[in-house]
Amino acid sequence: MEARRGDPAAVAPPGLQGTSVGTGVPGVPLTLHPWLPSVAAPRLQCLVRYDPAVISALKREVLKMEESITYQEIKGLGRLEEARKMILRQGKRRFGRASRKAAQALEAITDLERLEVLGERLVEAKSWEELLTER
Repeated sequence: MEARRGDPAAVAPPGLQGTSVGTGVPGVPLTLHPWLPSVAAPRLQCLVRYDPAVISALKREVLKMEESITYQEIKGLGRLEEARKMILRQGKRRFGRASRKAAQALEAITDLERLEVLGERLVEAKSWEELLTER
């Protein structure tokens, strides 16, 4: 008789059948590669293939996490950093390398909207100083 998904015989290699290998998701076992030596199987979780149900459960949890205030804050910090990097790269092409003073002024900006405005002003400004001067 052929083992079916969810059946311990389908999950564990010979010699480990009946052995519980948890995923952290109740009722969802790990699917072990058939070539995994039975003695090492419980210890080699890095070589474990997850059941599609586990992957779906993990995706749902990640999507919930993306809605959290902490995640949004981290994401916002990444957007700030990317905006600064783009301004520095484009500014270098237009004005030459930024002075230490200009780089520090750019680093001090924590408002994404202000950085976006600076990105738009790059096409008009004639120098780093002009770009970073408040209007």
